[in-house]
Amino acid sequence: MGAVLLFRLALKVGPSLTRYVTSGQPQAGGAVLYMSNVLRARLYDPAESDAALAQALSDANSYSVQVTTFSGSFEVRRMQCLFDFESGAVGGEDKRVVTFHLIKATGGTPSATWVAADFTAAKDRFEAMWTAIKDRYAGTAHYKGARFYRAGPGVEPPQLPVHSYDTEIAGTNGAGAMLSPQTALTVMERNAGLRKNHGRFYLPPPATTETNAFGRPTDAFITDVADACNTMYDGLLTDGIPAVIYLPALPERSPTASDPRYKTKGTFAPRAASARTVDEIVVDNIYDVIRSRRHNAATNRQARAVG
Repeated sequence: MGAVLLFRLALKVGPSLTRYVTSGQPQAGGAVLYMSNVLRARLYDPAESDAALAQALSDANSYSVQVTTFSGSFEVRRMQCLFDFESGAVGGEDKRVVTFHLIKATGGTPSATWVAADFTAAKDRFEAMWTAIKDRYAGTAHYKGARFYRAGPGVEPPQLPVHSYDTEIAGTNGAGAMLSPQTALTVMERNAGLRKNHGRFYLPPPATTETNAFGRPTDAFITDVADACNTMYDGLLTDGIPAVIYLPALPERSPTASDPRYKTKGTFAPRAASARTVDEIVVDNIYDVIRSRRHNAATNRQARAVG
């Protein structure tokens, strides 16, 4: 396979400047962009030239890296995929949301102009992922469609959806009941340049047959999920709308008492917004508990007087 242009990251440098970093590394090579703390700091310095930064990053990675600075900001699209499940409760349940951030690359820079084909490509990739693993889910779990929203520096929430679609794709595992709705399998998103900030999303609870005697997801289940998600992320990259770990801008701030760094006093430096391509996904055999996803209402409540 020849070299392909891969989006690596877009980041805010100043009030009206954004840097866009891409690589010509062959896709089969793993597409991981190494960046030291020194190089990362230089990227945020408007006085640094694109040529010098490109050379430094190319030397550090042993393949060609391009750096472009342009006026303006960048936008991402927040894709919220909706699930619900049957619970026997009157009125049904609230929908559960799985969220991704996607960015579009056009002509060497991030583009805020999404067309119908981009939304279709994104929804098709997620549907294909869900279809590949729906046999691990009871028929009471339903994928219901997606909503897309603008996000990024300068985009103030709340935002109305810029695109939406509805569907109905239920799980097909008829051998086991669904686990409790607050039980979730986590897919972690990693970027080589982000040591402390990872993305993640939580899949709905699988059928009971996908849990082993130790209360862990089965090896076959997590393997299927990892393979299906990997195919989805690779496909989004091929479509020119890669998934990113989006970090919004933060002002200078003081640590709160609940922060483990509170004892250091002082303040945290402001953080510019950035969007970094997902380099790796990780799925392990530990369930997470998402309390906000538990049943909305009880269908059986019993009380006993004491004494």
